[in-house]
Amino acid sequence: MPDDRLLDYTQADREAGRVPEKVRVDGDCPECGAADLARYPVLSADGWFIAVKCQRCLCTVSRERWNRLGWVTLPEDDWAAQVESRP
Repeated sequence: MPDDRLLDYTQADREAGRVPEKVRVDGDCPECGAADLARYPVLSADGWFIAVKCQRCLCTVSRERWNRLGWVTLPEDDWAAQVESRP
């Protein structure tokens, strides 16, 4: 039987922003047509991304690169500044 305590977060975790939150997004899924989209962090083989995914079929509608270490922010993770500073 799975240990449900692994999914429990403390109030301190929530207040510190260490709990992934799914934010509802307007729009329809291009695959199944459901109006059930959410934006949240995901980890893939290419690293961390902020993705908009359908909550019914899990189709990825969009994704943008996020911090390399997820919630840990390094100075090098400011992607926009890196791109703008290139000659």
